[in-house]
Amino acid sequence: MAKDEKGNTYISEAQSRARGVWEDRKKAKEEARVARQEARTARTDEQQLARLDELLGPGAGAKRERARLHKRIEDRKAKAAKKAAKKEAGDNTPADQQNDEEK
Repeated sequence: MAKDEKGNTYISEAQSRARGVWEDRKKAKEEARVARQEARTARTDEQQLARLDELLGPGAGAKRERARLHKRIEDRKAKAAKKAAKKEAGDNTPADQQNDEEK
């Protein structure tokens, strides 16, 4: 910011233009972030692992994300297997059967 001869603070034209450019860049970055986030939520965990392999190479990089994705996949498979075994054994309670029907 600049000051005039009376000591008043003002924004010069160059600063005003720079501020406008900065706001445009911030808006574009936010839009790109939202687009990336929407694209990620549309992918399944398996698809995300495949994308990581495509971008970084098989098993390379993103170790924590890969571990988290593998854990979520295994948990989902274990839950499905447990549910199938419970259904096969006939151990479903009426509440379980009602929940299955709703889904």
